[in-house]
Amino acid sequence: MKVDGYLKLAGRFSSGSDKCLLTFALIGSIILGCGGTLVSFAWGGNLQGVNMQESDDALNLSAPIFMLGVGTFIGIGFFIRNGLFNIYSDNVSYNLKVSYFKAALEKDAAYFDLHDQSEFASKIAKEASAV
Repeated sequence: MKVDGYLKLAGRFSSGSDKCLLTFALIGSIILGCGGTLVSFAWGGNLQGVNMQESDDALNLSAPIFMLGVGTFIGIGFFIRNGLFNIYSDNVSYNLKVSYFKAALEKDAAYFDLHDQSEFASKIAKEASAV
């Protein structure tokens, strides 16, 4: 399926709240993607704090605690972002299946005599899995 066909399909079967979920997930993806470079710079600057090169040989724990906090924040961000994408895709897939079944119930019985029912079921499964 082409990308523009997917976007039309997803836009057609998503509600306003689904589009809001998708927007938040995309914004989260952009922030987490851009934040990776900033985190690597911050971690690179804090690596010297992990070494015990101090004059009194005391372990400086501020850098490892900072790294642990940033890693936890990023992990929670990825978890939330993936959850938003999963909820969005489940909602769109559900709406797609419901609309196909509504259309099938509105068809005349003669339609199913002329067309193969397994083709209809496989089309629903293919379209829903594409989302």
